[in-house]
Amino acid sequence: MNDEFYSKHFTLEQISKTIFAAIAKEGSGAVANAGFVDLGDKVIVFDTFNTQQASEDLKLIAERITNQTVTWVVNSHWHGDHIRGNQTFKDSIIISSVSPKYKKAHLFGTHNE
Repeated sequence: MNDEFYSKHFTLEQISKTIFAAIAKEGSGAVANAGFVDLGDKVIVFDTFNTQQASEDLKLIAERITNQTVTWVVNSHWHGDHIRGNQTFKDSIIISSVSPKYKKAHLFGTHNE
């Protein structure tokens, strides 16, 4: 993609007219890959990276390209490099198979039952 959509955390690749892959740069705050899909009237972000800085770039670029706010965020799974950027999308609906907070709490014994 052109330099208008530059991030030091990932490179953006257009897969089709409406699908974009954000490929993590080695040693960056992204760690894992992410992406977004423009559905015309809604936008889905898939995974949110490892750091807030990387997820802020993803949100900004997705909203610039689609000309609309992110509607949904889908977390593929609970690992930190896929969910730690969720805080950037506080105004979006987050879809996750298991609440990342719940999973982490049960793994590390910090849950309240």
